Amino acid sequence: MKLTVAQKISLLAGSSLLGIVLLAGLGQQQMSKVYGAANFANENTVPALVALDDLRKNVLRLRIGINRHMLNSDDSKIAEIDSAIKGNREGAHKALKDYESTLADDKDKDLFNQEKKLLEDYETQIEPVLAELRANRNDKARDLFFKSAPVFEKLAAVINDHFDYNVALGKKGSDEAVATKNHALTLSLLIAALTLAVVAIIGYTIVRALKRQLGGEPDKATDIANKIAAGDLSSTNIELKAGDTTSLMASLKQVAATLQSLIAEMNHMSKEHDAGDIDVKIDEGKFKNEFQFMAKGVNDMVFGHIAVKKKAMACVKEFGEGNMDAPLEKFPGKKAFINDAIEQMRANIKALIADANMLAEAAASGKLSTRADATKHLGDFRKIVQGVNETLDAVIGPLNVTAEYVDKIAKGVIPPVITDNYNGDFNVIKNNLNNMVKMMSDLLAQTDIIIKGAADGELDKRANA
Repeated sequence: MKLTVAQKISLLAGSSLLGIVLLAGLGQQQMSKVYGAANFANENTVPALVALDDLRKNVLRLRIGINRHMLNSDDSKIAEIDSAIKGNREGAHKALKDYESTLADDKDKDLFNQEKKLLEDYETQIEPVLAELRANRNDKARDLFFKSAPVFEKLAAVINDHFDYNVALGKKGSDEAVATKNHALTLSLLIAALTLAVVAIIGYTIVRALKRQLGGEPDKATDIANKIAAGDLSSTNIELKAGDTTSLMASLKQVAATLQSLIAEMNHMSKEHDAGDIDVKIDEGKFKNEFQFMAKGVNDMVFGHIAVKKKAMACVKEFGEGNMDAPLEKFPGKKAFINDAIEQMRANIKALIADANMLAEAAASGKLSTRADATKHLGDFRKIVQGVNETLDAVIGPLNVTAEYVDKIAKGVIPPVITDNYNGDFNVIKNNLNNMVKMMSDLLAQTDIIIKGAADGELDKRANA
C-alpha cells in the first residue's frame, strides 16, 4: 500500500508516541510497584512494629504491675498500681486493635490470632490473682501468679516471633522494590532502544521517499515553487537527476516551461495586435489540459472584445452613412456601457437632425424668427446648433432691416442712413438702401423748395435737377 506524506509522518509520530506511551505506562506501573514495595515499610511494617511494641510493653508492664501489687502494702500505692494495671490491659487491647489494620498475609493473621487468644488466656489467669490481691491474700495470689507464667512466656515468645516476622516482611518489601527497579530499568532501556530503532528506520524511509518524490532538497523545491508562484520564471533553472520525470522538481520544471511558452504566445499576439494584425491568436495546440483551456480562454476573451468593437463600429458606420436606426445588440454585463455610448450618440445626432428639420420647415413657412434651443444639446452638438442659429441671425438680420426700410419708405417715412457694418452681399444691400434713402431725402428737399416757392408766389421756382 502506498502511503501519503501525511500518513508517513503520522506513522513516524505514532511510533514515537507508542514508544513514549509504553515507556510512560511501564514507568508508571513499575514506579507503582516500587512505591508499593518501598512504601510497605511506612504503611505497614512500621505501624505494625509500633503496635507490637506497644503490645509487648503493655503485657510486660502488666506483669510487673501485678508483681509490685504483691510486694506493696501501702493502700495509696496499691490504688495507683491498680490504675496502672487497668491502663496496661486497655493498652494491650488497643495495640491489638491497631495492629489488625496492618495484617499483611495469612501467617501474619495467624500470629495475630495467637496473640489475641494468649492475651485472653493470660487475662483469664491473672483475674483470680488480682481478686486474691484485693482480698489481701498475697500468698495465694503469688501461687496463682506463678502458675500464669507459662502463658505469659508463650505470649511474649509469640510477640517476639511476630516482631521478627514483620521485620522480615519489611526487608522483603525493600528487596522487592530493588528488584522491581532493576527490572523496570531493563525494560525501559529495551523499549527505548526498540523505539529509537523503529523511529530511525521509519524516518530514514520517509526522508528517502520524500527526496525521491521531491527530486531534491525540500528547501530548493520550496524556493522554486515560491518563485513560480510569484511569477519569477527567469531563475527556475532546475537540474534533475537522470531519468527523473515524475518528481515534484520535474513537474515544477515542466510548469515553468509551459508558463514561459504561454507567456511568449501572449506577448506575440499582443505585439501583432498592436501592429494591426488583429487576427493573430495563441496556438492552443501547443498546450494540454488546463493550460490549453487557459490559452483558449485568452483567445476567446480577446476575440470577444474585438467582435464587440466590430459590431459597435459597424453601427457607427451606419450612422456615418445616414442610417440612424441601425440596430445594435444588447451586450451583457459591464459591456453594456458600449450600448449606452452608442445610444447616446444616436440620440444626440437624432436631436440635431430634428432641430435642423424644424428650422428648415420654419424657413419654408416664412417663420424667419424661429430658432433651435441650443441648451438641449451638449458639447460640439450645442456649438453646431448655436452656429446655425447665428447663421440665421446673420442672414435674416439684414433682410429684416431691408424690409423695415422699404416699409417706412412706402409709407412716406424716410429712415436714417444705416450705419451698422455688414459683410459681403449684405453690405451691397446696405449701400443700395442708403443710396435710396439719400435719393428720397434729396427729392423731398427739392419738393419742399418748390412748395415753399409757390407759397411765396415765386412760381418760377424750380427744383435743382
